[in-house]
Amino acid sequence: KDQQMTLLTTSINYNIQNQVGYYMNGADILNEKTRLKSKRGHYNRRSNSFNFKDNVVLKSPDYTMESDTLDYYSTSKTAYFFGPTKIISNENTILCKYGWYNTKTEKAQFSKGATIINDSNYISADSLIYDKKIGKGVGIGNIHLYDSTERFEVFGQYGQYFQKLKLIS
Repeated sequence: KDQQMTLLTTSINYNIQNQVGYYMNGADILNEKTRLKSKRGHYNRRSNSFNFKDNVVLKSPDYTMESDTLDYYSTSKTAYFFGPTKIISNENTILCKYGWYNTKTEKAQFSKGATIINDSNYISADSLIYDKKIGKGVGIGNIHLYDSTERFEVFGQYGQYFQKLKLIS
């Protein structure tokens, strides 16, 4: 336990000299707003980095994320996810095989099979980039956008979406 989180597990190995802890039989990591579960993981106190592996599930008030591997660097406030990943929120579902999200700047990138699905829209691209604070999304490479409400479909190599203006360019 530290000032920001609590780790619950039945067994942990901690190297005092290197300041690295490992668990191999499952753990829950809790803080004020989130709960993370994984089968295996380690924490490096010196670099303030976490690595979670196998059946990673992160639940927050805003979304649930399932992934194979999740690395989190508390200094930069950035999470990186590797392998098949699904992020489910009230607004949409995001699928990808690689990505990152900065919890401070609220910027994200999703790659390798990046797809965002909501009630009436579907977009996929080689890479999807999103800045939540300004409401701007960018799709790069092999873009496929489908809107069932407006009944239109767009294909391209580069596109932008301005959420506040509801404008696609």
